[in-house]
Amino acid sequence: MKTIILDLNGVVLEKADGLVLKKAIRSFGAPRTALIFLAYKLGKMSPEQAALIMPIIAEAENEVGFLPMAPLAVELLAGVRDAKLKVCSNFASKTQADGKLSSYVNEGCGGIFGGPGDITLIPINEGKKDCFAREKASGADRVIVVDDSMRNIRAASEAGCSAVLISRDLSKRAEARRKYGAQSFGSLIEFASEYAKQ
Repeated sequence: MKTIILDLNGVVLEKADGLVLKKAIRSFGAPRTALIFLAYKLGKMSPEQAALIMPIIAEAENEVGFLPMAPLAVELLAGVRDAKLKVCSNFASKTQADGKLSSYVNEGCGGIFGGPGDITLIPINEGKKDCFAREKASGADRVIVVDDSMRNIRAASEAGCSAVLISRDLSKRAEARRKYGAQSFGSLIEFASEYAKQ
């Protein structure tokens, strides 16, 4: 049995980073926002910084939609024999982790993520490596992580998972392949179309 773990922000849902950035600059000013984003990119966000940015993220989450063809891609992947589809995202705030975002994603993807543990939403200041490692330890023959963040591609590789980078940036795709042996595709539907043939 294989497990395919999808990210939300930039893979299934529209990337909210720009929207969060604009809202944060309006709320905190550019210097403070830059420090928070830098800490996030380096994986060193403090609990205080996370508490500041969470309400902004929650607001932005209510304004993003599904990427074109993403629900169809999820449906294709769900139809792959001997594969279980899950979500692991630290895009969500605590309120969304309690159900709102999970329901939105599940309903938008035709009820595919309705089972317990199908959607794991973790705080923004926590990395995904533990989530990937838990899935690997659960007995899956192979765990495939589909993400748009190089940090999470590295975490997947370190956890012993296969990694797939979703990006239109060709240099980023080449780096993911060179450093982590990751496959790469321009969108989730491109990956799903290719993977469903196997």
